[in-house]
Parts: sequence; C-alpha cells; structure tokens
Amino acid sequence: MTSSVIERSEHVQLQVGYSLRFAHYTTAVSNQFSGEPPEFPVVSVKSGQVYEKRLIIKYINDNGKEPTTDEPLSLDDLVDLKTSPKTVKPRPPTLTSIPSLLSVFQNEWDSLMLETFTLKQQYQQVRQELSHALYQHDAACRVIARLVKERDSAREALVNVQAHLGVAPSADAAVPEQDATMEVDAEAGGLPADVVEKMTQTSTELSKGRKKRKPPTEGYTSSDSIKEFSQVSSIPSLHASRPPGISSLDLDHTRGLVLTGGNDKHVLIYNRDEDKTVATLKGHTKKVNAVAWRGRTDGDHDVALSAGADKTVRIWAPSEKGHSLAHSIQCHTGEVTGVTVHPSLDYFASASHDSTWAFHDIETGKTYVQKSDPESQSGYTSVQFHPDGMILGTGMESVVRIWDVKGQQNIATFPSHTGKVRAMAFSENG
Repeated sequence: MTSSVIERSEHVQLQVGYSLRFAHYTTAVSNQFSGEPPEFPVVSVKSGQVYEKRLIIKYINDNGKEPTTDEPLSLDDLVDLKTSPKTVKPRPPTLTSIPSLLSVFQNEWDSLMLETFTLKQQYQQVRQELSHALYQHDAACRVIARLVKERDSAREALVNVQAHLGVAPSADAAVPEQDATMEVDAEAGGLPADVVEKMTQTSTELSKGRKKRKPPTEGYTSSDSIKEFSQVSSIPSLHASRPPGISSLDLDHTRGLVLTGGNDKHVLIYNRDEDKTVATLKGHTKKVNAVAWRGRTDGDHDVALSAGADKTVRIWAPSEKGHSLAHSIQCHTGEVTGVTVHPSLDYFASASHDSTWAFHDIETGKTYVQKSDPESQSGYTSVQFHPDGMILGTGMESVVRIWDVKGQQNIATFPSHTGKVRAMAFSENG
C-alpha cells in the first residue's frame, strides 16, 4: 500500500513538472491547429502536445481523439497551463513596419471619411423630405381652411335663400354645434292673428296699469346723491383676455344673475350672490353684440337671448345642466346688433346691419316677419320695444325710426343724432 501511494505521488509530481516546463516555454510553443502561440494553452497528458483550449475542446467533441496521434482523448486528459505573463498575440504582418502602419491608417481614414460623407448625404435627404412634408401639411391646412370657409358661405347663402322663399332649412344646411335650427315663416300679410291678439291684449293690460299709476312725489335720487356713488365690487376676469372686452350686459334682478356677451364669442351667466360664473354658453363664431333675459320671474332659470356678429340670434333655454341651445335663428344676412323682448315675454325682435328687423317667437324660434328699410344704407345699430309692445324703435347712423309692429310701417323718424345710435329707451309714460 505504501509503494502504491509513492508511485501516485511520483506520477503527480511528474505531471506538475511537465506543466511547469510547458508553462515556462509556452510563449515559444505554437498551437498545433493555428500555428500561433495559444491564448489559453492546455497540454495533453497522453502526447504532451500544447493546444489552444477552445480549438481542442471543439475537436474532441467532434472526433474524440488526439489530432496528432489519433489516440482516444477526452476532456479529462487536458491540463490547463498557467502562464505568467499572459501570452500576447503577435501582430499581423501588415502592422510590423512603419510604412505598413501608415498604409493601414490611411485606409482607415479613407473609410471614415467615406462613411461621414454618406451620413451627410442621408442627413440632407432626410431634411429635404421633412421640408417637403411640412410644405404639404401647410398646403393641406390652407386648402382645408378655404374649403371650410366656402362650406360655411354656401350654408349661409342656402339659409338666406330658404328664408326668402319661406322654406325651413334642412338638417344638412344647419351649422354644426346647433341643437335646433330657426324656422322662417315671413307671411305676406304680416303677423298671424293669434300673435296680433296676444300683442293687443298685452298692450291693453299694460296701458291700463300704467295709466292708473301715479308718479311718486318723493324718493327720487338727486344728482348730488348720484355723484357720491362709489364702486362696491369688481369682477376682474369674466371673459377671455384675447380679444378682451364685454360687449353687452343684462340683469336678472329676481335671481341675482348677470348675463354678459364678450368679444371672445362667449355668453356668460354670472351669479352675484355666489360670486362665480355658473354657465358659459358657447356657439357663436364671432363676437357677441347683444344679450337679453326673457324676463320671467317664475322658475329657477330664465331664457337667455344673444345676438352676434356671426349673423345669428341664439336662444338659450334652461336645461338639466343649466342652459343649452334651443334655437339658432339665421334670418339676417348681416351682423346682428340688437335684441329686445316684447312685453308679453313670448316674442322678441332683432336688428341687423343688413337694414332689417325681424319679429320672432321665443318658444319655437320661428320668425314671423322680417322688415327691410330701403332708405337705410348702413344698417341698424340698436332696437327697443315700447313698454306697451305695439311700436318698435330702431337706431342707425344719426337716425331713429319708430315702427308699427302689427303693420310693419314706419310711423316716425327722428334725424337728430350726429353718430350711430347704439342704445335707446322709452319713458314709462310712453
């Protein structure tokens, strides 16, 4: 047993000696496969040959034998050689002299310049394609804008033709965002009989009540008191700042609501008690010129009217969410400058730059009559009902005209102003 241990020890020492010897001379030993010094050398314990580890492992896996002696060889028969320093791969023949190095550097530089030139060409091509795409996008946007403008003009012309022919506009001719279209019924004979009866009844009742009222003998506010008035509150940002400006206003004293129209195309309802905007009514495509409450005191909400430079009059009715568009009236061909509610609270009138005023139904949005003024060239700038509702006043450039509403006849003209009449009011005594 002792002799067997001694023999194994001598065998291990012999193998270690071989390993040290191969490690010492590994830089001078060439790989049997590649002919170059191995990077990770291993030695075969059977033949003593030195191999590159990755090459001999692949060869053994494929053939299972020694490459030089064809003897059976396994991975266990390989011994790794630890070299110090590590074997350095020799330089290729092209890098062994200064001229060859210069030639290699020149080739690399040429390749780099060629690649840079190619990248610049691709960059210029991409820039050109991007510029072309942006130009096409801009052209498409311009074409779309022109087509939308032509479409709106065609719809507007169609509505005007239908208004003159007395035909209700179809749903296809309606402007988008409208919940209901106006109905035109301009009768040759004037107002319907039931409308005239309602106006007469209202005028009779109001006239009797006004005649019975006696003017107060005291309680009037003096001019000195008015001079002492001061501002008690201010709302800094009710409408958008671009474009700025509140163009019209009306008050609902019963509910403490303020109705305003602005240059930002919006109609706002402001609650004075809560000090906040409770509704923003969107629909006009241009500035709002006039607004008005219907004037009813019953219920939680009242109907609102608005007229804009987009040639439309809109009726905003109470809904679950506050107010929504009930009717859009498009009987005018010019900018609508004013609206006024009839004392019956069932009808209202509108005036426009097209030198016409029209009489409408609030509930249905129906236009009963539309009266033109051939003597007016600049159009109407304001409109107001008499307290009894039987006559109507219209303002224009330096002139005020009084109209008989039932007969649509001009009964008086007051050419006393030197500019546009933008507002008017009748006294309580008529």
